[in-house]
Amino acid sequence: TSLLAKSVQELAASSTETSAKLDAFIASSTVNAGGIWTADSSGNIKLVDASILDMQGEDIINIKNLISASGKWSFSENGTLTAGDIYAKKLCLEDVCLDRNELKDLLDMKAELINSNIYNKKSATQEIINAPTPIAPDTTDTIAPVIILDGAETINIPADGKSWIDPGAHFQDSADTNLGIQKSTFSGDSLISDTDATVDTTAPATFTIKYNATDSAGNKAVEVTRTVIVETISEDAETIIPPAEPIPATPTE
Repeated sequence: TSLLAKSVQELAASSTETSAKLDAFIASSTVNAGGIWTADSSGNIKLVDASILDMQGEDIINIKNLISASGKWSFSENGTLTAGDIYAKKLCLEDVCLDRNELKDLLDMKAELINSNIYNKKSATQEIINAPTPIAPDTTDTIAPVIILDGAETINIPADGKSWIDPGAHFQDSADTNLGIQKSTFSGDSLISDTDATVDTTAPATFTIKYNATDSAGNKAVEVTRTVIVETISEDAETIIPPAEPIPATPTE
């Protein structure tokens, strides 16, 4: 025990002596560690030769580029850190920080949402929300367009198999100048065409062509019709014979 106590006393005395010498060296600016480092009287440690670490006259915070000796990471002049792998206890973006478990929970939660199709539904809903609002019809225009037939209201043509061209119709409107007129063709109650004036001239028949129009404000025109009668041609008299009218039933007493 006495030997241990003596050793401790000698170590303390040696440390005190070394500290005193270091203070004296610093005060006299004579500290020199192998010709690389020195210290001035205020205690600042400096490089003896600045060429050992060439800072190119800049402070360390203003160094243009830094790159590791292995080349696995680097700092650009605008402060961007590029590295192959980064290991950290937490990932922080401004005042928001996530540790390993919190980040893993977020990634797992997103995976569950994608697998349950909720994530995709949310994206589709967002697209609907961001879709442009439909333009409402102009409610200030309350006057409906008027359809006017071009040509006669009833037209008789021969059943000669030749094509027939509808004279058509035009419209008048207080606001719109380029309305389309919708055409449809009926034979009795049977719809022949819902897009055009179509007449079969190969056999006697009667066709009704209906004309309709709606302006940009939603006002519908009164429907206008044209009757086209396809008639048989008499070979002897070369006259057109209209299709036979149905004979009404005789009422019974």
